[in-house]
Amino acid sequence: MKNVNKPLVSILCITYNHAKFISQALEGFINQKTDFDIEIIIHDDCSTDSTESIIRSYVDKNPGLFVPLYEKDNQYSQGNFSFVSKMLNMAQGKYIAVCEGDDYWIDPHKLQKQVDFLESHPEYSLCFHQVNVLNEEMPEQELVFPNTALNKTFDVRELLHDNYIQTNSVMYKKQNYSDFKNDIVPQDWYMHLYHARFGNIGFLKEVMSVYRRHPGGTWWTSDKDRQAFWMKNSMHYLRLYEELLDMFADRDYQQVIDASAARVFEQFMSFDTEDQRAYIEKVSRTFPRQAAHYIYTQHKILEETRDVLEDHKLELLNCHKSIGLKEKHIQNLESELNGIKSSKSWKLTKIAKRIFHSRSK
Repeated sequence: MKNVNKPLVSILCITYNHAKFISQALEGFINQKTDFDIEIIIHDDCSTDSTESIIRSYVDKNPGLFVPLYEKDNQYSQGNFSFVSKMLNMAQGKYIAVCEGDDYWIDPHKLQKQVDFLESHPEYSLCFHQVNVLNEEMPEQELVFPNTALNKTFDVRELLHDNYIQTNSVMYKKQNYSDFKNDIVPQDWYMHLYHARFGNIGFLKEVMSVYRRHPGGTWWTSDKDRQAFWMKNSMHYLRLYEELLDMFADRDYQQVIDASAARVFEQFMSFDTEDQRAYIEKVSRTFPRQAAHYIYTQHKILEETRDVLEDHKLELLNCHKSIGLKEKHIQNLESELNGIKSSKSWKLTKIAKRIFHSRSK
């Protein structure tokens, strides 16, 4: 890594109360080995621990490398994400890499590899790689994301369906951000799709960073308490899908977006309290298109289920009919058998068998 002159890559780092982790993230930036210059734009969202002082010490030790932004009030809690577009617009590099303050890079050649890929593939607007997922509560657990064994196609359509790009693995080709929205959550997914409009998505099958899951993380509750997570974030997700409908005009893409929105409705439609029902009404009024698509989807599922039940009912009736015929056939056979047993021939046969057995002895 060279001292900053004209950076080819701008690293964007957002941090808040990451005193336990921020040094590891910053060391990962500083230790990058590249044949180009970089800059590190770091935003501290008014941390209440020692995060800011740790950042300042790195800024002092590495003059000209860091571009620090310190907030006096926490912006995230106010729903203000304008600092993201501010950082994007401040970036001087041709390429932008992202890593939050509680994650870190483990390959010192990460930036070089990604720049080499994008430079040799001008038709690509971003690229990403695999990451190790570190669960602070289960550090012995080994997990690599994304799992290539699932045979996913890493394209825009699949990205609209599911966010398969971990933030600290991505590198974007810088774009014009005049229409970038600051009120979209999750911001990382939105950023991936924003850049994916301008080219292909590249994938490097190498683990070059670590994504840390811990109780202080933004998405920690997504697995721990799904109801609380969706009650808090469903409006944000639907707002994202609404924006994506404007960004992607392709009909196939729009169908994928509508289906994704329907899954969000499905998450919180299972809740059953007075507050939640009122919330569902609010969401439906705010996002009528997504609500209508969900209702249409559910109606279609019910129709398909009804058709399947009708088919099963017909099969069952046919089975009952077949069983009835077999029972009648058995009854006829039993009647014939009883008739044979009561006949003279049957009695003579039994007498003959006794005589035969007695003589054979």
